[in-house]
Amino acid sequence: MESSCLVLILKETSGGSECYRMMNNSYPIRYVALIGFIAVTYVFTLNSCTKDSGPLYVDPIIPEDTTTVDTVEFPTVSFYDDVVPIFTIHCVQCHPPTAEVNLLPEKAYNSLVNKVSPVYSPSVRVVPFYPDSSVIWHKLINSFEFGIEMPPKGPLDFEDLELIETWILEGALEN
Repeated sequence: MESSCLVLILKETSGGSECYRMMNNSYPIRYVALIGFIAVTYVFTLNSCTKDSGPLYVDPIIPEDTTTVDTVEFPTVSFYDDVVPIFTIHCVQCHPPTAEVNLLPEKAYNSLVNKVSPVYSPSVRVVPFYPDSSVIWHKLINSFEFGIEMPPKGPLDFEDLELIETWILEGALEN
């Protein structure tokens, strides 16, 4: 029976040069290299076959917000606290309980909001959110589209007009 040896490489020197050769009965180097390659591949394969824990999560870096945002406070106009006093001072004299448009505090809202004006039909006296579609607004700013300016004794001051316009823009709420 023949015996096998491990690879032995002997170093011989002849005249100062080095020469390497394999001894008889030794495995050729290509087999040793193949076995080494298989062993290394096996080790790397075992190490890479771990349970996948999902994608790598990195906490995002959120910069501290240093910007300033200008906020505009939308004024809230109360119908009973802001608009009715204007009607009481400037309008009730011509729009009493017996008039088509009753502007007394307890009746004013129901006389105005979403009510068709019989004189200017099909136009509505107050259209929530749309002052330019409201008869009352055109009468207050004297646009001449709906007859004479109201009140007839002279226009409302700018602050009163602004309150009424804002009330309509905010939806003409009964608040």
